[in-house]
Amino acid sequence: MWINFTFILILCLITFIGFSGYSLAKNNADKVPNRAGLANQLAQLPPNYDGPPEGAMCYDMAAPVNRVQYHCPVCEESTSYYSTFGDNIGDLYNIHLSVSRITKIDVKLDESQFCKKCSPDVKNPEYCIIVTYGKNAQPHKTCGIDLVDLSLLYDFSEGKKEHNNSPISKYKERLEELLGTKLNDAGK
Repeated sequence: MWINFTFILILCLITFIGFSGYSLAKNNADKVPNRAGLANQLAQLPPNYDGPPEGAMCYDMAAPVNRVQYHCPVCEESTSYYSTFGDNIGDLYNIHLSVSRITKIDVKLDESQFCKKCSPDVKNPEYCIIVTYGKNAQPHKTCGIDLVDLSLLYDFSEGKKEHNNSPISKYKERLEELLGTKLNDAGK
């Protein structure tokens, strides 16, 4: 038995030693391309190749659909919305926060368009703000506001001269819309 084991061991050693200099990798040293060869390969490329033609797409990738529950603070009813990321209803918390920051102007948020009971005919609900100028003055309502509008209104109410690194006078028309009044030209 020891003879068989010794014979197999010697055979394995001879096999491994005999193939130690052999590699399965290709030897590319013989085929180093020269400038003329590369120019020839470039000349054979088809002109204006845009890649393989696109196949038929059987489906489009879509963002996950969220179910959002809106609870109306006026009538206490709940309305369900099926929305994708980025819809208006998703900004509700940030809109409330932005309106609460504006303390030097009497601004209130009107979100009644999001309630199906308060506004049953509204297809595309928007946030609105109501600016009040005193007890006897007619309030001004502006719809279609967003976080950028509220940031602009905040900067204006705080007396800042710039909004998003631009002079606030650049936004005069939008401020007049939001406030429902003409601004004097003293700031120019």
